[in-house]
Amino acid sequence: MKRRVERISLKSPSPGTTRFLTVHRYGTPGDLPKVYMQAGIHADELPGVMAIHHLIPMLDEAAEAGRIRGEIVLVAYANPIGMGQRIWGTTLGRNAFSGSGNFNRDWPHLTEAVAANLSDGLDQNVERACAQVRVAMREAAAALPRSTADEELVAILLGLAIDADTVLDIHCDRWSTKHLFADDATEDLAIGLASDLAIPATLMSDVRDHSFEGAAGVVWRALRRVMEGADHIPSVCFSATVELRGRSDVSDVLGQEDAEGLMRFLIRRGHVTGEIEERPPQNAPFRLDQVEVIPSPAAGMLSYRVTPGDSIEKGQVIADLINPEAENPLEGRTEIRAGTSGFLIALADMPQIGPGERVCMIAGREPITNGNAGPLNE
Repeated sequence: MKRRVERISLKSPSPGTTRFLTVHRYGTPGDLPKVYMQAGIHADELPGVMAIHHLIPMLDEAAEAGRIRGEIVLVAYANPIGMGQRIWGTTLGRNAFSGSGNFNRDWPHLTEAVAANLSDGLDQNVERACAQVRVAMREAAAALPRSTADEELVAILLGLAIDADTVLDIHCDRWSTKHLFADDATEDLAIGLASDLAIPATLMSDVRDHSFEGAAGVVWRALRRVMEGADHIPSVCFSATVELRGRSDVSDVLGQEDAEGLMRFLIRRGHVTGEIEERPPQNAPFRLDQVEVIPSPAAGMLSYRVTPGDSIEKGQVIADLINPEAENPLEGRTEIRAGTSGFLIALADMPQIGPGERVCMIAGREPITNGNAGPLNE
């Protein structure tokens, strides 16, 4: 079955203007397994948009050959609201101008609503019970508020993803190597995804449900805790946040490379039939609570001594923070040092920095005791 393109209308920001989401669909709606993939919920992060741009022709070819299994849903740019937040040639798409906050934080948790929709009980047959859960999930997402434009976008995106077996939310960092975030319970699948995309840093945590991918995947894992008679429900959904390098890493070459990695994952996960070559394993996963996020001690200008992907030793100088107000330039420098040994994932991509803003992120193997441990809240 060929790809179908759907345009979902969104609330207009002002008279004379329109907004919509473009959704690409493969397979038969309702068929399993289902994969949902989106990019650009942080609207100033375009590497994932480029990756899906290159993935669509690959999936078109697979669809023509009858190789799609179940249903595949793609949203190449998930945030028209943020994309429209442009000032003097710069897109400020991470936080909503409306004041509702970070576009990828505080997503609604639907577990309680799903459990309430299942108040008549679950079938003891696992397959039929999972079908009941999917219906309850869709009902819970459909009941989300849509009074504001931001609420409407949340309801639509979560409604597209909530009943999927695989959810990938594609982002990027600032100046960064590739990495991903996933739930502890899905470590084996996260390791496979990292191999398919040649991702050197996989960050695992048991608290991921504040983000989009967490909200989309948490219900299957949490339902057993809040609902009697749900012990036989498996954790069906694998959800992950994939970070494709830094914000400036947008090109056809990189997009094609990332699309090929995503296609490998879709084949290995069973969403597309085909043969794939095994990829070399990446680094063993890191714990998110063992990731050091170093803040800047003051305002100033950064001069780095390292680059993303470097191996870092505890106490090593990451950057010099330069105070341009210093009367003596030689005295207006502060060394910023690593508090842990590990793998340097990301750096701030602008030389000017303010107090408390993130300088870098280092994934290590030891507990972070200096107060700079994740999670990432910016």
